Amino acid sequence: MEGVNVKENYAEAEKYLKKYLSDYPHAKNRKEALLLFAETAYKNNRYEDALIRYKNVVKEFPHTDEAKLAILGEGWSLSKLGRDKEAYKILKKAQAVEKKKDFIVLGDAAYNAGNFNEAIANYRKALQEQGRREIALLKIGNTYFRIKQYEKAINTYNVLVKDFPMGDFAPNAFLKKAEALRKLGKYKKSNEVLKSLRKLYPTCELIARSFLISGDNYFDIGAFSDAKTSYQKVVSMLELPKDTFAIVPIGGIMKCIQKMDGEKRAAKFADTYIKRFSGTYLGEKIKMLKADMYYYAGKIKQAEAGYNEVLENRLKPKALYYQAKCLQSLGENAKAENRLKMILNLFPDSKIASNASLLLAKLLFEDKEYSRSLKLLEGYKQLNSDEDFEIAIIKAKLYLKLNYKNKAVEILKNVKDRTKGKWKAQALLLLGQIMTLDQKLNDALSFYDEAIETGVEELVPEAYFMKGKILKKQGKSKDALKIFLMIKYNLPESSYKTRALFEAAEITMELGKTQDAISLYKQVIERNDDKKLTAQAKDRLRTLNP
Repeated sequence: MEGVNVKENYAEAEKYLKKYLSDYPHAKNRKEALLLFAETAYKNNRYEDALIRYKNVVKEFPHTDEAKLAILGEGWSLSKLGRDKEAYKILKKAQAVEKKKDFIVLGDAAYNAGNFNEAIANYRKALQEQGRREIALLKIGNTYFRIKQYEKAINTYNVLVKDFPMGDFAPNAFLKKAEALRKLGKYKKSNEVLKSLRKLYPTCELIARSFLISGDNYFDIGAFSDAKTSYQKVVSMLELPKDTFAIVPIGGIMKCIQKMDGEKRAAKFADTYIKRFSGTYLGEKIKMLKADMYYYAGKIKQAEAGYNEVLENRLKPKALYYQAKCLQSLGENAKAENRLKMILNLFPDSKIASNASLLLAKLLFEDKEYSRSLKLLEGYKQLNSDEDFEIAIIKAKLYLKLNYKNKAVEILKNVKDRTKGKWKAQALLLLGQIMTLDQKLNDALSFYDEAIETGVEELVPEAYFMKGKILKKQGKSKDALKIFLMIKYNLPESSYKTRALFEAAEITMELGKTQDAISLYKQVIERNDDKKLTAQAKDRLRTLNP
């Protein structure tokens, strides 16, 4: 039975162990078999099954060595399931009862749980243990890297390389040091480290990755020819089309050609690979890469045509989505809607499906098909990501259009309480508008003040402007005037400046300050960025200064 449980045969081992446990429920080796049974599930990446089986070992055979190992297995299974905080508690508890603690295990558990300072503390304790100093140094360096303390990471990698120049992890330390230097913007020093890595460890498995980072460094300092050479070396080391990772250096080469010779030459380069690997996943990925290049260069027609050429089912949903965005930009909303419906009908479980629903809902909203738009979004209830909050704001607008004001208010209040930043500001502005229409002016003022407090640069001017309008409605003309003039002087680049100038002119005219009013109306006319207000300002001037 032991001979079966080798790396290549976990599935077969599991089959034999299951039969053994079933046929011999009272066998003297049952606890060992139960532990192996759990480990086969873990090795086969079935972590829920592994967790249950490890718990069974502890339940049936508590206070045994197998139980101690099973508790560790529970911890690692929980970690694999993304339940890192639970995992850390179990692993920490398991180690607490051991006479000799495994500080690497404790460090890893703390790291996975996001307790990085505690992870470093545990790894430091492992530094003194025989045979563990090298791995402990690497993990300390990597933890500093993870928390963006790049200088400390570099110092740690330097110690590792000095103490273990021929150690198993020396190449990793060189590479991570280069990455840390890159993070600090020290691209040339990063490349020097990578050259040393290639010179000292020419046969290590990190050579291709080192050339990739070199390419990125050269690209970021504008040395596009050197960057291209580095990326080409990576491609030459890969087995094409099998190694689809090649898309990364091929993309790098395309970016270099684009910078040196423009999109047309870069597309021609891509076409050679597309033709060479026609019908393969790599070939299709390069089609996508070519379309993306045009899309982000603002060449929407070429991008749309490129996305249309992508045939591979694994890439088609994303290609259809970006094709729809292109068609929307080109003003072809009906065709865009068609592509989005294809995603929802043919690829409903794809990662991009929720984005497709959102974009389709926006298009239908623009076309005033509010009921159809709402139907697409009604099932979305959670409020976690940016996308969730955007959907909630659109749903609120749809409910308002369809005269379900109370539902809109409920959603908007939920958004404002659950998030910060632009989505909170948008929710507050909409709540302010609703309260204004309901003549609940004090409530409206309160919402606009909250919107101002968010500090969202692109939305604060609107909040100030609407606050000024409310104060004017309440008869507080002087307070309103202060707000409108504040927009003029403090927010000069705002799209609300012209409207604020006009409102300020109207109030100064009412207050009998004719010359000030004339000056403000003239400023509205000079700006000439709102035809309606420009015409009204001219009418006012004719009245004031016939």
